[in-house]
Amino acid sequence: MPLILLCGYPCSGKSTIVSLLADILKQHLPHYSILIVDEFKSGNLQSKITTNYDIRCDIYADSIKEREFRGQQKSEVERALTQSQSTIVIMDAPNYIKGYRYELYCMAKSHKHQQIVLFSDIPPEISEHWNSKINRYPDDLLSDMISRFERPQSTQRWDNPLITIEPHLWNSPSTDNMESVIIQIKQLLNNKGKGKIQPNKSTQLTIISSSNYLQNLEHITQQVVDHVLRSQTRGLSSVDLPMCFQNEHNRDVVLQITNSETKYTIGNLIRLKRRYIAVQRLKFDQLNTVSDNASIATNFLQFISFNGDLCDDEAS
Repeated sequence: MPLILLCGYPCSGKSTIVSLLADILKQHLPHYSILIVDEFKSGNLQSKITTNYDIRCDIYADSIKEREFRGQQKSEVERALTQSQSTIVIMDAPNYIKGYRYELYCMAKSHKHQQIVLFSDIPPEISEHWNSKINRYPDDLLSDMISRFERPQSTQRWDNPLITIEPHLWNSPSTDNMESVIIQIKQLLNNKGKGKIQPNKSTQLTIISSSNYLQNLEHITQQVVDHVLRSQTRGLSSVDLPMCFQNEHNRDVVLQITNSETKYTIGNLIRLKRRYIAVQRLKFDQLNTVSDNASIATNFLQFISFNGDLCDDEAS
């Protein structure tokens, strides 16, 4: 069962693409069911959106709310991926942060599912024009979201396979525009049928006892904290993983220092460490499974990168 991940600017035609794609998938692949995880319906947003007000403006204008919202979406996708193997899951959301796409990629692979990125590639001025027609986002917020967009790259494993669509070049929306897309998706599904997707070491779950797990988690996260502090002292512009946790799957995972407004003090890092351990302990209580050491270190470094600004909020 593949996860088809939409990606694109706000107001770039993603939902139109999803609607057309769902229709044509039902025609070409009738033995599959289609499940859409829709940003519009995630976290009960639909009940909070009216003709005069869209709560998504509040969410995307606040980094903390946006992070919480992405967490809700990720949970919905994970629940969908645990359903029938004959279901195609389509995630209709901007997915404009490459680190988030990487998280979704790892999650899909841990459940032995393939991820396909469907990129709605339009110029920024088209996004602005389409937004003006529906008046969804204020101009300053839209510009900010566009500036933060991290384009998918087929050279990155979490963005590959990458299928690019240019809906602004269509004469009108129709399933005819999706014919080349469905051909590529069918080819990918056929290739998948020749061999099962296997989780690699960075995503594979293993069984471990509670006491050993917590002790191991404490030890690994402290190693990462110490490594970040030492790297800052040396004046490095970015921090990679400690050498003992590096492998072919996580060598490109780094924590940026130079371009970050956050100063990673020991107090900040300890707070993030405690929060990360609390989240992982909750997952362990629910699933009784954990990732290997390299994956724990990788996920914690990414957790610091994505959540570092929370420490400043708490301290202020």
